[in-house]
Amino acid sequence: GPLVIDLDISDYHPLRKGICVCGERQLCTICWRVFLDPARQVLDFLLGELMGFTQMFDVFSGRKGFHRWVCDDRVWSMNAEQRTSLMKRLATRGAGLSTVDQTILDMLTETWEKHFLNNVHNPVYLSMNNIRGELAAEVFAESKRQCVWDTLFPKFDMPVSCDPTHLCKLPLSPHPQTLKLTTLLPEPGQPFDPVADTKHLDYVSHDEVMLQADFIHEI
Repeated sequence: GPLVIDLDISDYHPLRKGICVCGERQLCTICWRVFLDPARQVLDFLLGELMGFTQMFDVFSGRKGFHRWVCDDRVWSMNAEQRTSLMKRLATRGAGLSTVDQTILDMLTETWEKHFLNNVHNPVYLSMNNIRGELAAEVFAESKRQCVWDTLFPKFDMPVSCDPTHLCKLPLSPHPQTLKLTTLLPEPGQPFDPVADTKHLDYVSHDEVMLQADFIHEI
């Protein structure tokens, strides 16, 4: 089957202190903008530019994250070992290539500085500013780079992607708890509100469903 990559905001929960007031299984616009949308941009780079995949789309999971569907022909025949190898490559600091690492850091650093380094309500602010004057500039810079990775690099739910028999909610299906549909997401970087912009089973129109179904069929 296709390769499905699952990211949930609950895996970032301890990092959200001072950024939003969501509970572990909640997702708000701020959570999305700080954690999940940057993760989508990193996935675009790693899967598209680095690995050459082109048939991809993202759907809101219906509650607290998103699923990246990769539908290129070459993934359909991948077994569990091959999928595990691919996912480990994704999760290894930009596939272990220094130029890739730097590209990803450039994508994430501005968001990290705004919401962590310069946010007095987040624990990172205190810890990073406490060591700033104690470390040589190059050592502090490396600590900063590591902190960017630890906070904002995508946190994959590996079993979902590595097991080709793992069940995933099909796009346009309702989440069993929230009854929100797993609807298509706009391009990374475009505005999205996981509360206001999501579709509830009771309120989605037939035309909206058919438009999204046509897009997925084309992929």
